[in-house]
Amino acid sequence: MGASPGPWLPALLLGLGLLGLSAPGLQAQGQAGEAEALDPLFLGSLGFRTARGPSLGAGLEGLDQGGDYALAELPQAKACLVWIFDARYPGLARTGLASLEEARRSWKGQLGLVALTPSSPAQLAKAAGGLGLGFPVIASGGLVSSLGIDALPASLLVAPGGRVFALRQGDFDWAGTEGQALLGALQKAWPPGASDPTSFLSPAEEALLRELNLARASPRAYIDHVRDYEVHIRASRLEYPNEEALPLKEGLAAAEEVIALLEGQKPLPPLQASQGLSGVAKAWFEAGAGAEALFPTLEARGSWKGTAGASALIGGAEARRLVVFLLVGDGLPGRPGYRAVFSPDFRKIGLFLAPGAEAKNRGALVYAWDFSGLE
Repeated sequence: MGASPGPWLPALLLGLGLLGLSAPGLQAQGQAGEAEALDPLFLGSLGFRTARGPSLGAGLEGLDQGGDYALAELPQAKACLVWIFDARYPGLARTGLASLEEARRSWKGQLGLVALTPSSPAQLAKAAGGLGLGFPVIASGGLVSSLGIDALPASLLVAPGGRVFALRQGDFDWAGTEGQALLGALQKAWPPGASDPTSFLSPAEEALLRELNLARASPRAYIDHVRDYEVHIRASRLEYPNEEALPLKEGLAAAEEVIALLEGQKPLPPLQASQGLSGVAKAWFEAGAGAEALFPTLEARGSWKGTAGASALIGGAEARRLVVFLLVGDGLPGRPGYRAVFSPDFRKIGLFLAPGAEAKNRGALVYAWDFSGLE
């Protein structure tokens, strides 16, 4: 087993208590000073009960598919769905997880998503393995028990900041008409960009940040995505359907090295997007993204604490493929992209993806422990 859960986990579990169902009229409370009414009658028509629920804080702690400690980050500027399921029935669980992944792709980042099961990590692995999910899935029997939910599956709606405000027990079609109606209501309650610490990022950059933090939170689960990369290797070429083949220097050897690293990688806290570092990333990219240009660019735009580093991005129009390419780093000894993504010395990140169809596969990341400077 990997690193043990943080010391605040027992306090969190004791503090959750049972969900207290309220009378109609509950307001969905967001971040401090923010209150947006979410019609309880509308929620009731969709089978949700308003709940004076606990605060789940910034994330949920549990175990990943390999039995290692994992932290599932909760968004701080938009609502989140926490789907709780029973992994002892892998067929039903896989159908539900695959359906949620389909729905998540249609949400375009407007709603956060975490899946949680009281089942064992081995049962979770059987239910979720190979699905290529773009959201964290963790096992924590104690957490589910503390929530007082006695029938699965169940859906918790969580306000920005981590407070549970609605509960539904039983199946719900998140990809269907009712799911889209609920998504619209949540988006109206918490408009995109309102108190959003990442509002300076483009949608593609936001997707890339989510994918990087997914890898940091659940490194063993990310092995599935590297395995998918391996499927497309043909000798010394990477061949995706209907795309131009890319030449490789190392091929399978590089991917297998990264898989071995992921198997032993401890989860890390999420990287926080920095507007100042994102400006550095853009300037560094425009200067050619050479190693010699990084620190002059940082010094010209501000100051940093601790250490700093950077990664150039190439290949892959989708966020997940960009991250897999970065981790594998074919032809780069020492896997510098992997070392940067999983460095415990980096807390802040700047992201830049070049706009335009011809440049959409290229960009830059700049990391630091902390940064202050030009926004």
